[in-house]
Amino acid sequence: MRLTENLYLVGSGLTGMMLTDSWDCNCYVADLGDYRILFDCGAGVKTELITEEMEKDGISLGEKDWLFLTHCHLDHVGGAYDLQKAFGVRIAVPAGEKPILTLGDEVESGLKAAKRAGYYPDEFHITPCVSDRSLYDREIWKAKKGRLEVLAVKGHSPAGCCYYLEMPEGNVLVTGDQVDADGKISLQVIPGADVLGYAESMEKLQEKEVDILLPGHGRVLLKQGKTAVETAVKRLGALFV
Repeated sequence: MRLTENLYLVGSGLTGMMLTDSWDCNCYVADLGDYRILFDCGAGVKTELITEEMEKDGISLGEKDWLFLTHCHLDHVGGAYDLQKAFGVRIAVPAGEKPILTLGDEVESGLKAAKRAGYYPDEFHITPCVSDRSLYDREIWKAKKGRLEVLAVKGHSPAGCCYYLEMPEGNVLVTGDQVDADGKISLQVIPGADVLGYAESMEKLQEKEVDILLPGHGRVLLKQGKTAVETAVKRLGALFV
């Protein structure tokens, strides 16, 4: 689903647009001219549905393209192994969560806790996957059609990242599960949960001018994306969350 000239929604499950498998998060493609970046890749249950959505928009991934992960929860990283094997796409992962992907760590990813709570079926797992690049805070990527900045964040997972892109259509923030379009945060009883770290990270995101907000679940904001960030900062500034 084309969102703008260079941005596409290619995956989304029950908590979003229901384009692909019901367990999938929102997955986006940014065409930066020199290469494309796929942000997150769903739960890995039916990864082929994501590639089918890309094909509908005339998108194909190859060895020059990248998969950027926001954090290593199953619904965001489950398809990484399949995409790497099928297309040779390169994988970039937040540096602090690289061991989770490498080992398919069910404890640190929160998957074990989610299964125990009855959220995921017992047979679900993260297939161990070797990444090509570790991403660090404030790292800059430049391309013909834009500039990307890595923003390390805390609170939702042990060491995730959001991605800030300056593109022809405006300033874009890919948030993963850090904040949604309504300014809601996602604080769970799993490894990496950190309310103080969450508050600090949201203040960091508030420094950016955001036109387009691309969250990991729910609707997108194609205008006034910063309002969601500001709402989250206000909520986290209160005594109770």
